[in-house]
Amino acid sequence: MSLTLRLAPLMLLLCSGSALAAGKHVHGEVMVNLAVEANTLVLEWQAPAVDVLGFERRPNNDAQRQAVAAADAWFGSGRNMLGVPPAAACRLQNVEYEPPKLGSGHADYRARYTFGCAAPQALVYAELWLLNRLQSVERAQVTLLTPTLQTQLTLTGTSSRRVELR
Repeated sequence: MSLTLRLAPLMLLLCSGSALAAGKHVHGEVMVNLAVEANTLVLEWQAPAVDVLGFERRPNNDAQRQAVAAADAWFGSGRNMLGVPPAAACRLQNVEYEPPKLGSGHADYRARYTFGCAAPQALVYAELWLLNRLQSVERAQVTLLTPTLQTQLTLTGTSSRRVELR
């Protein structure tokens, strides 16, 4: 059985969004999934609103409303979420992001970004720039799925934000 056929069910799970749908809500912890298949790179992530905004209830002043608007603009753009080798020539193709409903309880941010890469053989690492802009992240649970690697990593506050894809 070819590697692509073995990866297909896992890629489908990751790309369907169900990989994070059952994610747990833990303050200080971010869930990240990275998958590479053929010329497609998918990044999806989930984080408690408190780690994005510093709060997770309905905003009650102008500064909080501005923080929500800035987060929504950034996540909706898909820009500066991760870095890959320039030689991979990856370009953002699709953004799936819907702002969370901030109310009186817990809220999570979730997004999925799909990139087309002209030279996927050059995808040897990814830098999770997203983590640098979030607040109070103590741990990132990272699942990697590539043609040569299937693993889970835990990055802590002092860990590098760079993950090897091979």
